[in-house]
Formats: sequence, C-alpha cells, structure tokens
Amino acid sequence: MSLHTWVTFAVVAFAISLFPGPAVIAVVSTALRGGFRRSLAASAGVLVGDTVFVAAAALGLGALLVASHTVFLAVRWLGIAYLAYLGIRALLDRGTAFSLEADDGADRRAFRFGLTTQLANPKVVLFFSALLPQFIDPARPVAAQFVLLGATFVMCDVFVFAGYGALAHRARNLLRSKRASRITSRVTGVAMLGAAARLAAER
Repeated sequence: MSLHTWVTFAVVAFAISLFPGPAVIAVVSTALRGGFRRSLAASAGVLVGDTVFVAAAALGLGALLVASHTVFLAVRWLGIAYLAYLGIRALLDRGTAFSLEADDGADRRAFRFGLTTQLANPKVVLFFSALLPQFIDPARPVAAQFVLLGATFVMCDVFVFAGYGALAHRARNLLRSKRASRITSRVTGVAMLGAAARLAAER
C-alpha cells in the first residue's frame, strides 16, 4: 500500500481507538482500582484480543460469522451475557471483588479482565473484516498488508489506552476511600451493562 493509504488508515484507527467502548471501560476502571501499572496489564489483554480478531479477519472468520447467522448469534449473545455478568458483578462489589491492589496475581487478573472483555464482543472481528480490506492493495502481498494494518491499529490502541490509564490514575488519588471505591464499582457496572445493552440493541 502507499504511504498515503497507510497514514489515512492510521488516522482512522486512532480516531476509532478514542471512542469509548467496553475495552476503554476495562482499562479506565482498572486504573481507578489498581493504578497505572494495572491499566497497562488490562491494556495488554485488550491488545491480545485485538490481535486475535485481526488474525481472524485475515483468515476469513469474519465472513464465516456473516455466512452462519446461527453461529454469529450464539457468539454474540455469549459475549453480551459475559459483559452483563461483569456489570452485575461490579454493581454487587463492596470494594473487594474487583480489587486490583498489589499482590502476586493482580497483573494477571487485570490482563485477563482486558482480554475477556475484548473477546466478549464478536462484532470487533466483523469490524476488522469490513475495515481492513478497504485499505488493502490486491496487487501487493495481502498477508503483509494485514500484518501492517493490524500492527498499526494495535499501536494506536497502545497510545490511547496509555492516555486513558494515565488520566484515570491521576483521578485515582481522589478515589482512595472505600466509599469512593464502591462508587467506582457502581459506575463500572452501569457502564458494562450499558455496553451489553447497546450490543444487544444493535442489528
């Protein structure tokens, strides 16, 4: 692809990354509960999810989901149910269940939270399946272009999530009390349930 095409894609990818969705909610809520380092672990989980979806799009799995309506609906509703579960769990949290304070498993939990939140939305693979081919030059090696575009999107996510995590970490200093922690859990729960409801309402 040409440099102009790549720059255009990078701008589009950066703008899309800025849009708050379940992945951003996961990163921000993790930063609020566990600090900037934990948000990086959650971001890493989201980025692994992105990589899986880009690979799936490159392998044509997005087209398979479109072709098999039953499979898509099953995957979609499983994802919605998982996001709803995360939302309910956060709403019921009393300041301990979602705790990501320093311990041996905190980074792993944050990573798993980011990864599963991203993988819970199968529409991401459809999004990549629709977006990436628009910037592919069929006269050039397609696999290499998929790798370049996927890596570009992931790097945009890296910068955006780091920014969200840093801002949330600064706000964390104001939210150290147990009451503030419960409020953070409530906000996270409502946001996750809202994301699940939005996905359920989409056609």
